[in-house]
Amino acid sequence: MLSVSQQSLAKSQETCGCIDQKIDIVIIDDNKHFSEILKSLLINEGYSATCAHDGSEGLRTILKLQPRIVVLDIQMPVLNGVEVLRQMRNHPELNGTPVILASAERDVASHASHYSQTNALRKPFDLSHLSQLVHSILNTPKRQSAQSQDEFTIAS
Repeated sequence: MLSVSQQSLAKSQETCGCIDQKIDIVIIDDNKHFSEILKSLLINEGYSATCAHDGSEGLRTILKLQPRIVVLDIQMPVLNGVEVLRQMRNHPELNGTPVILASAERDVASHASHYSQTNALRKPFDLSHLSQLVHSILNTPKRQSAQSQDEFTIAS
């Protein structure tokens, strides 16, 4: 089970309600609760982030916003994550955008290995692993959360 403070979720909704601003990270996952938790974590670490909840919406969002990184689920309605990734890699403006495939599929790492600039995290994962991977890919120093009382955990 995922848990995050209500205060953090409210902050993430305030910070990234408008998708017309420059976005660092687009999270594409059909699990709205999960994607909001990821967005909240990343916003607390100083990034701008927004979410899309199916592959088609996600592809439109990344085409419009051209984020610095995409966190992408594989199993989604309308357009699955592998197809989104394939279309990104065939698009001249998106083919170099780093992607983190985040999926419960056993072969998520295999999917990622077929594409450049693509990493994999198998769900469930420790949120600190996502944070470290984002910091590493974007080459930014990790910063302490502005609200140290907020906890981001995955519990069974």
